[in-house]
Amino acid sequence: PTGTGTRSKSATRQQLVQLRRHVGYVMQHPEHQLFADTVAEDVAYGPRNQGLAETEVADRVHEALELLHIGHLADRSPFDLSGGQQRLAAIAGVIACN
Repeated sequence: PTGTGTRSKSATRQQLVQLRRHVGYVMQHPEHQLFADTVAEDVAYGPRNQGLAETEVADRVHEALELLHIGHLADRSPFDLSGGQQRLAAIAGVIACN
């Protein structure tokens, strides 16, 4: 970003790639973002889409889950969690993207 801003509607593919490196999006109801079989897999989705090595993905997932104090939920289904835990899991996915 140049400081002048980027309009996402008219941005080039390269500008969108750069924008995704600096902006994270959490929905008003972040639990609607969940889709994977486990919390860890859900959190790993973004870093994997960034093309990171699996060791880096695993590190980011672990760090994000620990930061939000939900590391103990890594192997659980996100759909079996409380609403608050689901929100934290979705936010962890954004945090894991750095």
